Amino acid sequence: MALNKRRDPGTGTNPQFRAGRTINKDGSFNVKRLGRTYILISTFEWLINLKWSVFFLMLILGYSFINLIFALIYLYIGVDHIGGTDTLTTTNPLLIAYFFSFQTFTTVGYGALHPVGLTTNIIASFEAFLGFMMFAIATGLLYSRFSRPKAKILFSKNALIVDKDNKRMLQFRIGNLKNNALMEAQIEVIMQKKETGPNGPVFNFYNLKLERKYILFFPLNWTIVHEIDQDSPLYGYDISNKENFEFEILIHFKAFDDTYSEHVHQRFSYTSDEVEFGCRFVPTYYTDKHGHTIFDLNKISQYTHVN
Repeated sequence: MALNKRRDPGTGTNPQFRAGRTINKDGSFNVKRLGRTYILISTFEWLINLKWSVFFLMLILGYSFINLIFALIYLYIGVDHIGGTDTLTTTNPLLIAYFFSFQTFTTVGYGALHPVGLTTNIIASFEAFLGFMMFAIATGLLYSRFSRPKAKILFSKNALIVDKDNKRMLQFRIGNLKNNALMEAQIEVIMQKKETGPNGPVFNFYNLKLERKYILFFPLNWTIVHEIDQDSPLYGYDISNKENFEFEILIHFKAFDDTYSEHVHQRFSYTSDEVEFGCRFVPTYYTDKHGHTIFDLNKISQYTHVN
């Protein structure tokens, strides 16, 4: 039996320093960094990688909070230093200061409301400058988020082990969540297996030989298949002895994004607890009466049990 063993891909070989999985379900590495970091760069990267809903929520909250701070400053100085308040329907000092802060921050004024006195003008000038800076940063963040290509690959929730044609195979499948065209898709699958070495437990790594590791076009789902033969590190793995196997299947996907003309990447993994026996995936696509192929991404993870 000739296992296709490989070197550590960079995740470490000592199980004592790792209790959980190597790659999280969102594709990030299960690592938290301590020590010196660059706060501004880290904050920018964090804002770039936020979900769109959370990103816009952060913009709205930040915008409202800054205006509230300046409104309190104007309130402290006194709303009598804000001219044109007689044009408003409200007499609430905080609301007057808040509306004035909004107009100053966005540089849409001054119409009716305007600063009166040296102190108010200095603060309003600084707020207007800060508004320019904040809108420039927000524009840069939006452009970076829109212009950066990013893969949105849906992986099946579980990997399956199925017997077919007198062969045992490990399978999982993927689909493109976006409507863009991905081409020249490649996938690499590594098995990280906990074994006993001369000095105790150790992580060994094996390349899993795939039925196909490259496809030219990727419009539908792609079922990745590894045959469990005598040269496979999964040889002998069965439902009766699954407790004796502790492993994680590390996956790296790469494809060419035709929209951005750049390569995109995505990571994923399956632990030994996420592998199901005696199952097969249900079909994800069919042809309608008009001759169109209907691809249902909701069925990527669906499977049936096989007797």
